[in-house]
This record gives sequence, structure tokens and C-alpha cells, in this order.
Amino acid sequence: MAIDLDDWLRALGMERYISAFHDHDVDGSLLPTITAEDLRDMGIASVGHRRQLLNAIALLRSGQASDLANGPFAEKADRSHSVAPQQRRQLSVVFTDLVGSTQLSEQLDAEELSTLLTSYKSAVTEIVEEYGGFVAQYLGDGVLAYFGWPQAYDHDAERAVRSGLSIADSMHFLGRPHGVKLNCRIGIATGNVVVGDLIRNSYIEEDQAVGRAPNLAARIQLMAKPGTLAISDETKKIVEGKFDLTDLGNHKLKGFRGEVRIWRVEGASDGPTPDFKRRSKEKLPIINRKFELAQLDSAWERVEQGVPRSSLISGEPGIGKSRLVEEFVSHVLEADGAVLRFQCSPFHTNDALYPVLNQIWSMVLGGGQLSAGDTAQRLEQIFSATTLDPGKTASLADALMQFREHGRDTTLPLDALGRKEMTFQALIALFEWYVRDKKVLVVFEDLHWIDPTTKELLGRLLETFKDEQVMVLLTCRPAFQTAWEVNTRIELTRLSNEEIGEIAAHVYDLKPVPMPVLELIADRSDGVPLFAEELSKSFIETGVFDRTDGGGASIDETAVPTTLNELLVARLDRHPESRRILQTAAAIGRDFSFDVLSAVIDESDHALSAHLNTLVSAQIIVPAPAAARRYSFRHALMRDAAYETMLRSVRAMVHARIAAVLGARFRKITPAHVLGSHWGLSGNHAEATRCFQQAAEQASSRYANTEATAYFKSALNHLEQVALSDGLHPGTLPERADLLEQLGTVLTLVHDLDGAVAAYREAGGLVHDNPRKTARLHRLTGNALQQDRAGSLAELAAAEAALDQTAWRDDAELLREWIDIQLNTLNVHYWSGDGGAMSQLAAGLAQDVGSMTAEQRAEYFDQLVLRDLRMSRYDPTEDTIETASNYVSAAEETGNLAIIASALFILGFVNLHRIRLPQAQEAMSAGLEAARQSGHRKIELRCMTYLSLVYRRMHNPSEATRLSHESIALARELQMHEYIALATANLSWEAWQRGADSTACKLARDAMIQFEKTSIAYPFEWSALLPLIASSQTQKDLSEVPKLCARLLDSSQQNLPETLRNVVADIATLTGSDDMPLIKQRITALIDAARYSGFL
Repeated sequence: MAIDLDDWLRALGMERYISAFHDHDVDGSLLPTITAEDLRDMGIASVGHRRQLLNAIALLRSGQASDLANGPFAEKADRSHSVAPQQRRQLSVVFTDLVGSTQLSEQLDAEELSTLLTSYKSAVTEIVEEYGGFVAQYLGDGVLAYFGWPQAYDHDAERAVRSGLSIADSMHFLGRPHGVKLNCRIGIATGNVVVGDLIRNSYIEEDQAVGRAPNLAARIQLMAKPGTLAISDETKKIVEGKFDLTDLGNHKLKGFRGEVRIWRVEGASDGPTPDFKRRSKEKLPIINRKFELAQLDSAWERVEQGVPRSSLISGEPGIGKSRLVEEFVSHVLEADGAVLRFQCSPFHTNDALYPVLNQIWSMVLGGGQLSAGDTAQRLEQIFSATTLDPGKTASLADALMQFREHGRDTTLPLDALGRKEMTFQALIALFEWYVRDKKVLVVFEDLHWIDPTTKELLGRLLETFKDEQVMVLLTCRPAFQTAWEVNTRIELTRLSNEEIGEIAAHVYDLKPVPMPVLELIADRSDGVPLFAEELSKSFIETGVFDRTDGGGASIDETAVPTTLNELLVARLDRHPESRRILQTAAAIGRDFSFDVLSAVIDESDHALSAHLNTLVSAQIIVPAPAAARRYSFRHALMRDAAYETMLRSVRAMVHARIAAVLGARFRKITPAHVLGSHWGLSGNHAEATRCFQQAAEQASSRYANTEATAYFKSALNHLEQVALSDGLHPGTLPERADLLEQLGTVLTLVHDLDGAVAAYREAGGLVHDNPRKTARLHRLTGNALQQDRAGSLAELAAAEAALDQTAWRDDAELLREWIDIQLNTLNVHYWSGDGGAMSQLAAGLAQDVGSMTAEQRAEYFDQLVLRDLRMSRYDPTEDTIETASNYVSAAEETGNLAIIASALFILGFVNLHRIRLPQAQEAMSAGLEAARQSGHRKIELRCMTYLSLVYRRMHNPSEATRLSHESIALARELQMHEYIALATANLSWEAWQRGADSTACKLARDAMIQFEKTSIAYPFEWSALLPLIASSQTQKDLSEVPKLCARLLDSSQQNLPETLRNVVADIATLTGSDDMPLIKQRITALIDAARYSGFL
């Protein structure tokens, strides 16, 4: 609301100064920015009048009405009808107390003493106000002042210390007219407080700061010697380098736990000030980045020549990563290139595919707006123009549209892995469609905030773009470790003082900048471009740049920010009328929409638009470029600063209002985890639990298991708060066991087996009186421990024991649970190589085949095949092939593509070892296709790796090599060493085939290293050992070869064909022999036998 200056001054009884304000071009809009120096410049000589005006201005800054009493001698405005709202603030609190007031009363007449004390308080007040502080209370002979409220300035802590030094110096002059010597003690402490008017019944205590800092300042003052200033350790950390300090050591202060460290300020110094950096998206001239820009331009030239490139820019926050990207993007656009830009967010690190899906629709729709139906149709049209199977286009469009609907439940007839993979296929197809026949720059910014699913997608996109005319540009902070190879790495360094001066000049619109200002900016910015930019803007706002012949604020009186918090809060305080808007927007998040903010804050569209336009002009928020009526805080820390000024109780109410509005009016476009966050921050932990569980289940259904893990853990944390608020133990709530079981399932899928076991065991402890649930949780624990034979078998035995407490034979569901336990036990015996135990258990299960579900029958046949393979040492019979065929039939009954893919793999696997290579190739190829459709990447890896072995046995080196490379890439991603080993072994064979013995030898040894990393005895080490032995024939020292042959004969290894086995056994007998010619001769025989049997 606009302030009428004349009416405002009349309400204060200050109408005599109306002309002074008008003569200096000050109107109502500028009142909140007026300082004590401004009032002196306008000719207001009376300390009392300046004090009254500054108090009233402070109320305006706090956004309060000005219902003020008249009277030229009022120390404070009467606010009986106006209460300053409480806020959380970082304050530097100054407590000053006069020394020896009792002795003074003996020396001076009462009237003279009163005059002296008034002069003392006036002097302290004047000095505090000159440095931008606020005198809150007079406490006897003491004065309590705040720096940081009701108006924050950059460098508030330094201002407080400087005011303390000036107060101490002023005492020497105050006592002189009265013939006495005055001294005071001064204490300063910095910390977070709640400040504002404290209401006690009908009584208002004005300007009260509650917290540690005010009490600490008072105690520190008592520790100071007369005439000195002492500060807390917190204050010292902020102002260090600007003052000469003496360590007074640690002290035990009354009311404070532990010892408190105190410092004495000896005086000001010219030392350096710590700098604080932050990001900026605002475009500034490119300064000292010519070399880096040339590197990027060179990479783009290669792209124009048809060579794909990738680059990574790393650097600390504020160093200019975004600015360099912006400049390079302009170069690409000038060269008629296309640009796709994706921004990772610190608020969406668990939000699957957020950077991609936040921008993908503009790529699909070209910036237009379409209905959901028309968008899906547009997607199908795009997909039909790609190489995708035409029968998939509708399903892929549907999968992608599920994300547009924020992950709502889908009825796609696939498992979660399948939906995730289909979504990936859809996105990759979109990218391939977009980059076709054009030169494209793809930018992913701030990878240190990337969510796991986007990271996985980016890895696949990098592989996809290797065959396109595309340049990929990545940016991140130095701590982020990239998993991908890039062609160019660029590390940005800080700028020189001269270059910082260029930034200041451009911020000042290329006008001459006073040298002291340039030196100050260069000194304080420490070479960080963003900090230099913010310092320069702060100087413009406070009038420093306008100083010519004494006009404008002086440099000494205009603080330069030494902490980012002080700078940000100072920027926010310049718009007190918009404080509520900013706080509510901050509670919504870094990004917010006009519609949501309007609904939450209950403000008219016209008024809210005016506030937001003001904040945009002040560069506190920025409108989203590609979305109407959406805004973002210019910096994440700007949002944090606004948010932290709210009381926690107020925050809770605001979050409750946001959650209610989002749930009632914006539910379709609000992800469940966002609702959960707001409900949690509001203190409604029951709703938060429900929302996070929903978010976790949705993420799990998309196979975004890392995100699902985070959401399940959040749900559990909030459920614990529900129990505690009701005075209950968390374990008494039945929902906890269910959530823990769900958490264990997703932890198993992300290979956090220790976490899964812990979750299952905790859940089991909560349901010990329920045999049905107890059995299931023991089984799940055993499954997670399946490669720990003893631990797994113990859990499975406990599961069976729990079932024995029930009549499980008479209950179909419990019978199926018992069958699952037996199937899990079979799997444990397989991994431990106990074929006899498998046979015994399988025989006992045979009578229950008719009671099994299709999934269980498929698993049963799978275990029978594995049993046969293990017992025959991978020399299967016709009966094994028949069992594998039964496995495929049972799998097809399930309709589950992942199970079908696994069955086809097993059929191909058996045919491979039965030396029916065409049949093996056919089955495994079909299994690979089914695995890719299902999205089950472990089965895909299994099919791909063994298919490469099939091609190796068929002597097709090109296909074997291609699939081996693809297998290694996926196996590394999934951290599955046995598949890295087998694929590397196949590459070793290919190298030996073409006569590259040294390469073959190295690859074979690499494969054996990977085999050693597996937790089991892998039975196909011959795949690496035979090429290793064959390639070593030309070496002089062959003493290792007999040992390698002995390893081939180990019972854990596949049974080799008789002719080959006999030669291997002959060589093994030469262990310890130094007859190298004989060993070499036997190696030749081994090569012939291996070739004949198809093993080389």
C-alpha cells in the first residue's frame, strides 16, 4: 500500500520536516530505505527527532501500519494498535553497560547525573543507528541493540563491532564537561533468535529478541574490562580478518552449558574477509574464458563435420559454469545448431527423470499446448517415424504419458521393470527423432543434483549419441564423480582483480567506477564472478557508485557482504511489503506457480501480480522462460533466506495450508512426495506417511527403486513421529512392519542386501505373533542372503518352523508360502554347488507341483535344470532339455516377460552345453528380446553375455565381440563381475584368433581377476584359461601353464570333453617341471583338442 509522506509526517507530529523531505526528492516509496545519515543530510539536527523518525521507519520496514502518536519528544512510536510480527533472524546483539554509575552518583548532583546519563544513552543510540543498528531497550545504565532487525544489512556483524568500538571511544568525550571519566563494557554475540513484539496477556513487550545471543551478549559484557569490547566466537568467525582480536580463552558463564570462548577486539584492521559464493543464471559478459570457449567451439566444429563430441565443465558454485554454457549456446544457435538444455535440481534429487520430463514437452510440442489425448497422438506420430516396432508406438506413448500424469497407477500389462524400460525407450526414441538430420547441442547442467534414474538414462543417451551429429555438454561441481568418458574436461578457475573490475564496470552499465570501490570489490570477491556481481549490485542499491564530490553514501558506511546470509536477508528486507509473499513462496519451494501461490496466500490476482513484478524487478525471483505464470527464486539460497525468517510455528501453518491447497485443487499435477514433504513440515505426520508411501509405491512401480527407497524411509520416519506423538512405541503400529517389508524388497532390487536383511528382520520382530507374516519375512531374508549359504538356510529353516505352527497343508495360501520356501532353498543349494541336496528337496516337492502357481512351477523347473547342470558339471542330457522346455511352457503360462526371458535363456543355456548351437542361438536371441521388452536388465545381461559365448562357439567373432562389449558396459553398470569376466574372456578368445597374443593374454588375465571377485566358484573359467594358455605358447617361461590346467580340472569347473580333458590332465602332471619344450609341445596338443571340441 502506498504511503502518503505528508500524512505520515503529520501523524508523527513531524510536519515541520515535510519541505525537507520534498527538497531532497524523498517520497513515501523511499521511506523504508532512509538511514540516520540521510536524515542528517536533510538537515534534521535533533537526535530525538531522528530517533523518532527511525523508529517509525523501522515499523514500515516490518510491514506494520503507522498508527503513530504525535509528540516531538516521544522516544518510541505508540504501537498499541499495531504489533510487530515475530520472525526468526540471525542477529548480532550489542549490550553496552556504563561502568561505575554508583560512584558517579556520589560525585555528581542528581540533575547533572541525569543529564550525563541522557547524553550517554543518546550517544550510544546515535552511534548504533549510524551503523545501521536498532536500539531495542534501555536497561538501567545499559543499552541493548540489534544488528539484523528490523532491517538487515550486509555486514551486520561487522557493523555491530564497529559501533562497539565507536561507543567505547566516545566515552572519553562524554564525561569531560562534567569533570568525570566515563567507561563502559560492551559485549556482542551473534546467533539465531526469534525477534518481534512478545505478547504477554494484554501486555506487549516491544522489540524482544529471544534466544541464546541476547543472553550471551549480556554475559560477555560482564567479562569485558572497562573501556573494552568483547565478542563471542560466533561473531569472531564472521568478522575475522577485519579486526585485530585477542583470544581471552574459554570461560564458564552462568546459565550456559560448557565453556564459552571470548575474544577482545583491539581495533579495526585491513585484513581479508572470507568470501561466500553462490550460483547465478544472469547473463554477464564473458570474462577470461576465451580458452575454454575455444575448446567448446572446436568440439562443435567436429560435430559439424559429423564427429560426435562430449565435454564436461566443472567448478565451484558461482565460478561461471552457467555463464560459459550460455555463451557457448549462443555460438551454437548462431551456427544454426539446435539446443536441448536440461537443468538438474537440488530439490528433485529423488524425483525420477525430473530434469528430462521438466523440459521434454517443449521438444515434443514445440512450445505449444495440447490436451493429453492430442499429446499422446503427437507422440505416436513421432514414434511411428522412428525405427521402433510399429506395434509398440501406442504402448510407448502411454508409458511416457504416465510420467506426465506424475506417475499415477497404470494398467500396462508389464512388470515395473517393463514400464521403466518402455519409458526409457520412449525417451530415447524422442531424442533420436529430434536429433535426426540436424546438429544438436545437448546440455545437462548441475549433475551434482541429478536423480539416479536420470543418471541411468543419461548413460544410455551418451551411448545413443555416439552415432549422431550431437555434442553433449555436462556441468557439475568438482566433488561430483562422473561415470562416463568425455572428450574434453574443462575446470574453471577464479578471476584476477582486473577481471573482477570488468564485471563491476558492466554491472554499473559501463560508467566509470570509483577506484576505491573497484579495489573493495576485488578484495572481497576473491576472484569469484558471481560474488563480484552481487557486491556490485549491492553498492548500486546503497548509492556507493553514485559518490562523486561527496554525494551519496560513503564507502565506510556502506557494508560489503561478508556472509551470504547477510547479503540475502538485506536484499529481502528492502521489500518488507512483500515479505509474506516471499515467505509463502519459499515454503512452496524454489520453483512456484502463480496459481498455487495465489490460492495459498489468498491474495487478489492484481495485488499478487504487483508484488511479483516488484520482486522480478529486484531480481529476487525470475519468471520461468518456458511456462506462463511460473517463477523461481533467482538463487536457491535466496529462497532459503526467506524461508528461515519464518517462525517454526508459522512455517508449520503455512505448510499445512500449502498441503491442503495442493491436495484439494492441484492434486493431479502434484507428486505424492511433494505433498508428503509439506504435510511433514506442517507436523501432520500421519498424512505425510500416507503420501510418502504412495510416492514410494509409484516409484517402485516404475522401477525407480533408488527413489522408492528414499520415499519408504521417509514414510517410516514420519510414522515414527506419529507413534511418538501418541505416546506409543513405533513398533506398536502395524503399518511399520508392512513398510519395512516393502523397503526390504526395493533394497534387494538395488543390491543393498545388508539393508534389505535389516529391514526384513526388524519387520519380523514386529510380527512374531503372526506365523504367516513371520514365515514370509524369514523367507525374504533368506532370499536376500542366498549366496550366504549358512545364513540363508537358517532363515529359510526359521520360515518353515513358523509355518509349522499353522495347518499350512490345509490352507492354499500357506501351502504356496511353503513351496516358495522350498524353491528358495533349492536356489541356495545351487549356488553352493550341493546337487545332492537339490535332488532330495526336488523329489519332496514333486508331489506338490499341482498346487503350485504358474510362477512357482516355472521356478521349480528352473531349479531342476540347474540341479541337473550342477550335478553333471554342465554336461546335460536329453532329459535336461525336456525339463528346460517344460520351464518355457510354465513361464509362458505366467504371461510375465521377465520369467519368459529367463526360461528362454535356460533353454538356450542347456542347448549351448549340449552343443546344439543353432538352437541355443535361437532361444537366447528370443530371450534377449523378451528381457529387453520386460526391462529386466539382469536377465538381459545374462542372455547377452551367454549369446556372445554361443557366437564364440559358432566361430562368429564379429557378433561375439559386439555382444561382449555391450555386456561389459551393462555388467559394469550393474556391478556383476561374473559377466564382466565371461565377456572379457570372449574378447580374449577373439584376440587370440587374430594372432594378437599379448592382447589375448592381458584380456584373459583381466577376466580371471573379475572371476576372483565373484562370491561363488564360477564354473566356466575355461573361457579365459584356454585363451590364456594358448596365447602363452610363444613365451619362454611356461611354468604357470600346468597350474592353470590343474585349475581347469577342479570339481567346481565345467566337465570338459574327454579328449580335451585328457590333454589338460597330462599338462597338469608337469606342475613343477622345468621342461619347457615338453610343456610347449603339450600346449600344441591342447590347442588342437580344444579346437576340435569347439572350446577354442
